[in-house]
Amino acid sequence: MRTSSRLRTLAIVSVIALTAPLPAAVRYVDASASGANNGSSWTHAFTDLQSALAAAVPGDEIWVAATYTPAPPGDAVSSFVLREGVALYGGFAGGETARNQRDWSAHATVLSGDVGRDDTFDPQGSWPYNYHINTANSGHVVVGSGVGASAVLDGFTITAGAYGPPGTPAGDPLLYGSGLYVANGSPTVANCTFVNNLAAFGPGAAVFLADSNASITDCVFDQNYIHLGSGGAIYLYGASQPVISNCAFRRNVVTGYYGAEGQGGAIENRSSLPLTIAGCLFEFNEARPFGASSYEIPRGGGISSFAFETPLLVRDCIFRSNRAPYGAGLFTWNPTTIVNCTFDHNTAFVYPGYGGFSVGGDGAGLACQWTDVTLVNSAVAYNTGQEAAGVFEISDPNFPLFAGSLAVQNTIIWGNVANGQDVSPLDRQLKGNYSARYSCIQDLLTPVPGEDPPDPANYPGCIVVDPQFVNSSDLHLAAGSPCIDAGRNSYVPAGTTTDLDGLPRFYDDPAAPNVGHGTPPLVDMGAYERQPAPCPGDLDGNGQVDLGDLSTLLSHFGTGSGATAADGDSDGDGDVDLADLAALLAAFGTICA
Repeated sequence: MRTSSRLRTLAIVSVIALTAPLPAAVRYVDASASGANNGSSWTHAFTDLQSALAAAVPGDEIWVAATYTPAPPGDAVSSFVLREGVALYGGFAGGETARNQRDWSAHATVLSGDVGRDDTFDPQGSWPYNYHINTANSGHVVVGSGVGASAVLDGFTITAGAYGPPGTPAGDPLLYGSGLYVANGSPTVANCTFVNNLAAFGPGAAVFLADSNASITDCVFDQNYIHLGSGGAIYLYGASQPVISNCAFRRNVVTGYYGAEGQGGAIENRSSLPLTIAGCLFEFNEARPFGASSYEIPRGGGISSFAFETPLLVRDCIFRSNRAPYGAGLFTWNPTTIVNCTFDHNTAFVYPGYGGFSVGGDGAGLACQWTDVTLVNSAVAYNTGQEAAGVFEISDPNFPLFAGSLAVQNTIIWGNVANGQDVSPLDRQLKGNYSARYSCIQDLLTPVPGEDPPDPANYPGCIVVDPQFVNSSDLHLAAGSPCIDAGRNSYVPAGTTTDLDGLPRFYDDPAAPNVGHGTPPLVDMGAYERQPAPCPGDLDGNGQVDLGDLSTLLSHFGTGSGATAADGDSDGDGDVDLADLAALLAAFGTICA
């Protein structure tokens, strides 16, 4: 009996040992490795990423150095396919012993679609027309379909995805999603750069997402281009609800001629689920027509959102120097809330559209059509167009299908330039069906000849004086700005505790009158809260180093541990001693800005 029991136990243990997953491993990839090439160390690293992916099991990490293509020359169909539970990390030089030793800025790990390694740049040309593909490039450099968040792509440069093999027909998915293609998958993508990916006749030059909850954070999208398509950097479609945060979108371009083309120089949103875009920079992106007589009107140099009833939240973003005929910074058809954002130096340009009629020139900062938009604690300044160079709201209240409204709250709209003829002063800044509350809007109360003068009672809390930005390129408020402590606290969305800089959203400036509404501290108008300049020794925060501060320090003098800066611990060593007293006395009498 005992022997039988022991045999049974041994058998069970053997089965468990055979069926248990292997322990997670780090597998190494370095094209210059000269060892056994089995991935066990940097010395014996795989020299090809595809080999490492084939050998990996769930739980593995793959550390990658150098540059790789998904296939040899002539194979423009293959891709690097992400695997469930396998994390790919780039940014290694080779030789690192910990993941936090990598540096993807100094040691780029490149995944390239240039399988022939023969793409060239013409230094005399203009992008994207100076980028020449001499033989076929991979249609998708990376594919992340059918995987979850445990499939990780972190610290890579993804480049030169373009079109697939010669003769690929229009509409074939190989023509778009050239950097990363995801259908029904939700990989985690972080610290990646998508650059010089080209697409055509479809959606998404760098990234295509369909039915995807991918996480895309801390990434750069630079110089991606789609011909006769939409979404120069990212296109999302279907039941997609990705995380898009802390990314920079620069110099991405879309062109359009017909249908749903030419939308979203950086991002085109067509998801059926709510979307949040947070902490992103949109700069020098463009949505433009292909040819002078384009049927389709390009919109949204930075973002275009065309999902109708699906809510969109854009927060803590900067839209600068983008271009499009309409909504150069942002164009939305969705119910949209915009919080802590700036729109500056964007251009809504005019072009001769189909039939020779001039098209465009409105909503250089942002535009919204047939929907409800709330613009809160933001700044729209120094944009250029033909009319409504700041904000353009498009709706017709006489037809419910085309109804819409814009609520402007705690926001600054100033210095926008409209070059059209016979444009009223206010229409240069803001036009459409809107309400304005506790905002600073240039020419809001300027009368239009032949019309009744505006009634200030219709715009409670609004002011029409210079907001006093630091300068036209810096939309922080200067000292003495009338927008300081002039907003309404209740307009700040719940959960919003910081401004565009990540500093406290509510701060009381003792030098500014509390002319806003709510319990102090009162929120400022605009995207940035006026913060005090650093003032060593000002322990009570009254803007100067005086006897009150000295008294506070002396009352804590000799505290041996646990002292704070408010107690007088200026050097952060946890006590209040002679060094702290000397620092305060050196600053005594200072009046802070």
